[in-house]
Amino acid sequence: MSLFARLRLSLSCALWTSAFALVGDCSFESTFASCGYANTRAGLPEHKTFDWSITSTNTPSIQTGPAAAAVGQSYAFVETTDTTLGQLAVLEGPPLWTTQGFVIVKSLTWSYHMHGQGIGVLTVSGLVGTDADAGPWYELWRREGEQHGSVSSAWSVGSVNVVGYSRVRFTASSTGSFFGDIALDAIVASAAPLTASPTSTPTLQPTSSPSPGPDGSCSFETTQQQQQQQQQQLCGYSNAPSQVADFAWSPRYGPTPSQGTGPAGAAAGSGSEYMMLETSTPRVQGDTAVLVSPLLFSRAAFNSSSSSSSSSSSSSSSSSSSNSSGTAVPPRRVMFKYHMSVHA
Repeated sequence: MSLFARLRLSLSCALWTSAFALVGDCSFESTFASCGYANTRAGLPEHKTFDWSITSTNTPSIQTGPAAAAVGQSYAFVETTDTTLGQLAVLEGPPLWTTQGFVIVKSLTWSYHMHGQGIGVLTVSGLVGTDADAGPWYELWRREGEQHGSVSSAWSVGSVNVVGYSRVRFTASSTGSFFGDIALDAIVASAAPLTASPTSTPTLQPTSSPSPGPDGSCSFETTQQQQQQQQQQLCGYSNAPSQVADFAWSPRYGPTPSQGTGPAGAAAGSGSEYMMLETSTPRVQGDTAVLVSPLLFSRAAFNSSSSSSSSSSSSSSSSSSSNSSGTAVPPRRVMFKYHMSVHA
């Protein structure tokens, strides 16, 4: 075989291999960095977080964790000894887009093991936009409590569509127990979206782009284009910036991620989506979320109309501001503000 032919064959093999080694794949046979994954504080104080680790043996604690990896020799896990209730371990994956913004990865599948009487919560979250620190991050998948009866139990498989998300995070929470080791292995990225799957979030169907009514009405239906372009203004409504709010409202299809709270779906006759707040960890007492409406009334338009109307018009609210003629000006925006308090 000629040198040219060998080079051409080598190049073809390299391209063939890379086509099946999508960004996001990881079996944890080496370091986190070798797969593009990394532990992150996720904007939390250091005392509220701990780290994922990699091992090729049992986890250090007895009666918790798996006996061996799901694939290969090694796997990722969290060791909950010496942790406290509510501490989080956050493993953040690499960007799922190319630099041109073309979506490569459309779904992820992974293996997980959650054996132990003190197992907390394992979640998978997706980043909207490209700023991992600013977010927002939306929860896509969750398992809570012990899922496997023994260290030798077969690993379970989770999967989720990630179209419209630029990164994912695997977050494990601690209950403060020695018996709470959660394990993760065999993350496989796919260029194809999932078909119907019991572990995936329902894919939203394209709808017409929403626009606000004259009174700010909105059913919060998103379009497929909005999901892909990461537009976070629905009918002109938007979350207040981080200087004002601690977390964000988000559109939701179906029930909320947490069990025993929230609606089963949107209000009757208002489409398939609604806005919701997820108040699970890491939310704490005093956190605030603020949803700001679009401009509901133009002051200039009001001044123009009021100047041509009868001077006998009366004020509708003592809290409204006034124009130069003394006529009350309606509020131009409204805010939906939620403030967390301790549950009695």
